[in-house]
Amino acid sequence: MENEKQDLKIKLPPALEPNMKEKLQCLQQICHDFEQSFGGVGTSMTDESSDGQILNHIFQNLFPSELKSAEIPENELNREINLIIRCIEGGIGNLRNEKSFEIIAKKQIRLLKEPSLHCLQLCIAQLSTVIRQCAQALNGYESMKEETEKILLSTLQEREILCKTNIILFIDAELAYINSNHEDFIGFESVQVIDYPAPYS
Repeated sequence: MENEKQDLKIKLPPALEPNMKEKLQCLQQICHDFEQSFGGVGTSMTDESSDGQILNHIFQNLFPSELKSAEIPENELNREINLIIRCIEGGIGNLRNEKSFEIIAKKQIRLLKEPSLHCLQLCIAQLSTVIRQCAQALNGYESMKEETEKILLSTLQEREILCKTNIILFIDAELAYINSNHEDFIGFESVQVIDYPAPYS
């Protein structure tokens, strides 16, 4: 009988500390508030915009705007294309046709890197703000609040590093090989050389 009583004591869970129920409710409230904060999908920004709308605004408005501003000016791009066509003609240099177009294509792809990383940075900053706001549910339990914020922000930082790495790897992969025979590229065999003005004149 004594052995059975000892086994039973071992199997019984320890008594919950007095405020454990309230703390668990606070953690559940954090999860609820975090999910609720991302309601709304509009892109127009107001003082009452939800965090979901802010993130949507970053992707739908800010990111395309930064991509647009990173584009090579049309006159500069035309001069580079003009230079390539002269290379095709054999007027200057000895670059192969495909190599010439590959250089310009890679230059355009590299322009995607900074706007993409900046978009990630803005999203992480917004998510960090949401975490700190939701953690207010633990006011009154400062040690638990501090530890909860630390865990959530640390997890977010890990995701940021992984996402940043994937962005860079994706761009590097695109830069590794340019298929200049793809239908999106001009057909070199059918190029008709026109008397273009001298490049960079």
